[in-house]
Amino acid sequence: MGFIVLAFSIVAVIHLLSIGCGLHPMECVLQDIYLFHFLYTLLSCQLLLLLSRQRKYVQLLGFIYLGILVLRFFFFVLAFKDIIFNENEVLQVSPVHFLIPVFLGLFCEVYLLIRLLKKIEVKK
Repeated sequence: MGFIVLAFSIVAVIHLLSIGCGLHPMECVLQDIYLFHFLYTLLSCQLLLLLSRQRKYVQLLGFIYLGILVLRFFFFVLAFKDIIFNENEVLQVSPVHFLIPVFLGLFCEVYLLIRLLKKIEVKK
């Protein structure tokens, strides 16, 4: 889990500094987006770790992850619908700014899932 905290911290700081920390009106929006993806990634990784310890869910981890992935996008749109569908030019966020924390969270989750599956495969 330390990897996730470190990765999100470094990328968020670099990303926020690159847009001009404190000078751009979407900085608060990006902080909220990073916080959402950070917390969701931590929760989903904890869930995958918990389920990997139970024998009946070991074979279903990939499918469970797909469900977690769909829920991520559903909750994200639900939480940030005002920003996503905003017509205001000042607070309009470029899709690139949305994708950086999304892909960072997905990378961390997939990395953990691959490690879990390899560990389970070695035990067999």
